[in-house]
Amino acid sequence: MARKVLSNKPVSGEDAAWQRWDLRPIESPAPPAFLTPAKARARLNPVAPEAVAEPEPEVVDEPEIDPRGVDVPTEEVDIEPETLSSYPTAAELEAIHQEAWQAGFEAGHAEGLDKGREEGKVAAHDELRPELQAELALLQALRTRLETSLTQLESDLAPQLLSLALECADRLVGAHVAACEDALEPLLTGALANLAGSLKQARLRVHPDDLIVARRVIEREAADASWQYIPDASVGRGGCLIDLPSGRIDLRLATRREALGEALGAEPVPGDVEADHVVR
Repeated sequence: MARKVLSNKPVSGEDAAWQRWDLRPIESPAPPAFLTPAKARARLNPVAPEAVAEPEPEVVDEPEIDPRGVDVPTEEVDIEPETLSSYPTAAELEAIHQEAWQAGFEAGHAEGLDKGREEGKVAAHDELRPELQAELALLQALRTRLETSLTQLESDLAPQLLSLALECADRLVGAHVAACEDALEPLLTGALANLAGSLKQARLRVHPDDLIVARRVIEREAADASWQYIPDASVGRGGCLIDLPSGRIDLRLATRREALGEALGAEPVPGDVEADHVVR
């Protein structure tokens, strides 16, 4: 910055040109003599010229000149040592560099790992697709064969299972009839209830062991009709035959079992059912 030096020295030729003006008294006959600046200073300060020390020139800072032509005042800024010490040291810069490198490495590693996994899945899927399709075709063929086998097995076993079920039912009913003396009563009661009001004359064929039960039920349910009782051991216990002018009602267990088998799709079993009209 340029500095301008101010000095108290008179300008060259000033002693000759400069004079002090003083108001002259009215009664003064002659004007006072003009004093030069040097003489005036000598009168005011009667010190030897060599003893008078010249004042040191004052140093004045010239204002900075703005490039746009405007003077910008300058201010002195004191920079404290603490401000200078706030800048990072070489070790701190190295630590920052290492931390940034480590963060970038970890981010890149994670991104590359995810991308590698995804590409590996796609590659494995493409590689195993033909094998998986072949295995799937084998499983579908096996499923088709299994369904066919189950259908055939069902068609083969169904009659056998039905026959077994009917045989079990026959044995259970036979055991019940043998253990219960009144096994015919509910069956005969239901049949007479369906004939109420229209029954005038009938003939009953029943097993000898069920004759007493049959008489008791008829006397209670259809006493107004004329009945003929025929004991017949071939009828079987737990059942009976009712002969009417219009036909026959077959309530034998063998006949009922045959009707049940036909309803379920079983093959008919030959029995001793008479060939005339049968009302069931």
